[in-house]
Amino acid sequence: MTKEKVTMVVIALSLSVLMGCSNVDKQKNGNNLDNGSKVEQEQKEDVKADEKGLVNELNEIVKDNDNLSDAIKFVDTNISNVSEETASQMVDIIEKAQKDYLTTIEGKYYAEGMPEKFFNLKKSVEDLNELKDINDENIKDLITETKSLGYKVETAEGMHFPIIDYSFLKKYSSYVTADMKEYIDIMSVESDKVPAKDAALTIGWDDMINRALTQEKFINEYKDSVKLNDVKELYEKYVYFIFNGLNNTPLFEYDTKTMVSEAKTSYLTAIENKDNSLLLEELSEYMEVLKGTDYKLTDTVQEYREDAIKRFIDGE
Repeated sequence: MTKEKVTMVVIALSLSVLMGCSNVDKQKNGNNLDNGSKVEQEQKEDVKADEKGLVNELNEIVKDNDNLSDAIKFVDTNISNVSEETASQMVDIIEKAQKDYLTTIEGKYYAEGMPEKFFNLKKSVEDLNELKDINDENIKDLITETKSLGYKVETAEGMHFPIIDYSFLKKYSSYVTADMKEYIDIMSVESDKVPAKDAALTIGWDDMINRALTQEKFINEYKDSVKLNDVKELYEKYVYFIFNGLNNTPLFEYDTKTMVSEAKTSYLTAIENKDNSLLLEELSEYMEVLKGTDYKLTDTVQEYREDAIKRFIDGE
C-alpha cells in the first residue's frame, strides 16, 4: 500500500470515528431532551394530582353543612399554592357552600325574640354590620359569625337577614381566572348595594343600565365560564327592570301613563353609544316606539316590551 493510500485510509477512519461520536452525542442529547420532557410532564401530572386532591378534600369538608368556617380556612391556606383554574374551583365550591348554609344562618335571625331585638336596635344603629355600635351581645355574636362566614346583614320590609357578601370573596381575586375575578366584581356590586327591595329600585336608572351592560359583556366574553348561567340569570332580572321598572318604582307614572323623566333621560343618553350592545340596540328600538306615543304607555308599547323581554329571557 502506498503512502498516499495509507493516508487516505487514516483520514477516512478518523472521519468515521468523529461522525460516529457526533451521532452518539446527538443520540445522547436527544435522550436527555426526551428525559427532560418526561420529567417535566411527570411533574405537571404530580401537581395536577396534588391540586385535584386539594379540591377533593375541600369537597369533603363542605359535605357537612356546618363546616363552612373550616372550608374557608382551608381555602385561605391553600389557594396561593394552586393554579388559577383550581383556585377558581375552590371559590366556586365556597360560594355554593355559602348558598347551602344560608338557610341555616338565616334561621338564627328569625329565632324567637331576635326579629324584635333587631328592630329595636335598628332605631339607634344605622349600619348593623358595624359591630362597634352594637351593645346587645346576642346580636353582636350573630353578626360576628355572619361576617366571618362571608355574609352581611341586609334589611327589607322591616326584617333583618343575611346575604352573601361577595366583597368577602375579593381576597381570592388575585388567584383566580379572569372570568371568576370578573364574576366576583359583578356580584360584589350587587351585594354592596342591592338593586331593589320592598318592590322598589334602590339604584338609579343609569346605574341599572351600566350594571346590565357589564353583565352583558361578561356573557359575551366568557361563554365557557362556569359562572355563565349565574350572570345570565342576573342579567335577565335587570332586563326586566329596565323595560318595566318595579311596582314602587314604575317606568311609567301610574296616573298619566307617561314615562318617568329620570328614566327617559338616562335611556336616551345610554343609547347614544350602542357600542355593539344588543341590550342598547333593543332599548333604542324601545325608545323609538315610545317616541311615537309621546313616551306614554299604550297597548303598542306594552306589546313591544313583552316581546322584547321574551327575546332576551326566552331566547325567542
